[in-house]
Amino acid sequence: MARKRRNQRNLMKRGGIWYVEAIVGGRRIKRSLKTRRLEEAIERRDGVLREALGQLRRGPQPEVPTFAEIVPLALAASVKEHAATYHDDHKRNLAPDGPVLPRLGSLPINRIDGTTLREWWEASVRERGWSTKTARNCLASIAWVFEVAIDCGHLEPEQKEAPFRKLRRTLWRQARTKQGRAERDQRKRAKDRVLTPEQLGRLMATAETQGPESEAMVLLAAECGLRLGELAALQWGDIDFGKDEDDTDRVVVVRRTASRRSRLEPTKAGRQREPWLSRRLRRVLIAVRRHRVSAEAEDSVLAWRYDGLIWKLDQLVKLAGLEHTTFQNLRATANTLLRQWGVNVEAVREIIGHEGEAVASEHYTGKRLRGYRPPELLAEGELPTDLFARLCRAPEAQKSHHKSHHPKTGARKAPRLKAVGWCPQRDSNPLWHTAPH
Repeated sequence: MARKRRNQRNLMKRGGIWYVEAIVGGRRIKRSLKTRRLEEAIERRDGVLREALGQLRRGPQPEVPTFAEIVPLALAASVKEHAATYHDDHKRNLAPDGPVLPRLGSLPINRIDGTTLREWWEASVRERGWSTKTARNCLASIAWVFEVAIDCGHLEPEQKEAPFRKLRRTLWRQARTKQGRAERDQRKRAKDRVLTPEQLGRLMATAETQGPESEAMVLLAAECGLRLGELAALQWGDIDFGKDEDDTDRVVVVRRTASRRSRLEPTKAGRQREPWLSRRLRRVLIAVRRHRVSAEAEDSVLAWRYDGLIWKLDQLVKLAGLEHTTFQNLRATANTLLRQWGVNVEAVREIIGHEGEAVASEHYTGKRLRGYRPPELLAEGELPTDLFARLCRAPEAQKSHHKSHHPKTGARKAPRLKAVGWCPQRDSNPLWHTAPH
């Protein structure tokens, strides 16, 4: 009989399937490794032997729970430790009919190895037609379940890293291929819909006609780069108006964010930032506060909540005649224009709150607006955010043959609205619609 190789010790093949057969602590172990490949059999054999040795040292252990049994504990922990957006992702990925539990739910948590995860990955990406980004998000939910299993004492820390190390190596290698680079370049990002200065000026002019609160919402997003949740959580105590318009210490302190369920949380980066308050935005916010019955430090600056802000921005974008624009697009526009105007990179990061230049280049810096131009000079008392009022202006009305324009002047007719202008009772209610007659 041919002598076995050293790496095939304790392995035997029957019917094309590899088995592990060994004696550990005077006890005979024989298990099917459920694979025909030698490399996978060696990896699974080592795991079986380590598990048997661990049981021998620790004595009788309670039955290890399955992946599905730990999922409820993981979701409960996610509510306390993660932002609402991340928790919603975990809840969707770990649903009973989702992409994970049908394949991994019945397996004991300590039996899920690198080969099992790779098989799940290939089935998810190929059968469901997922992008790599979507599959990576789902893989993060699986890793969170492993973290909770470690906290509960069902796994050792090294048992959590081993299954993911091999898969991450494979994904890293695939991402460096031509196909991986092409797929990464085709992903939709906020920088793909960056507004030009003229388009941004048109949106700001439209918001001005709808009242100071609508204008304040657009300016906070376009000049200060506030996210949707940060707008919903902004309070009057977070605004430092300074002594007057020439005081350069006027800032907006962004220290919290609000989820769709109105739960206040720390910002996405976990730290506060202080974008500068422009003169125009200062005047608009003072006008908003003047119309408020109560403007205490803990009162919200904007009357709309999460969904109301989305609805209001969509309404303004349509009135301005622009394509679909989100708060993330306005944030990318602020980053791109400030860089184009020659504002220092560190100052832009202080305004927008990026974690690093890699994040800004990947998601927020628009390519079509890149190019050299002389840096803009700030007048006395001006701040970088004051450049938007000077350089982002709506183009003058041009002569057009469209029926919606005046036949002589070429000016565009204003849409007929049920309510024109701004009133606190109407604009404070996100359900009040100003649809055309």
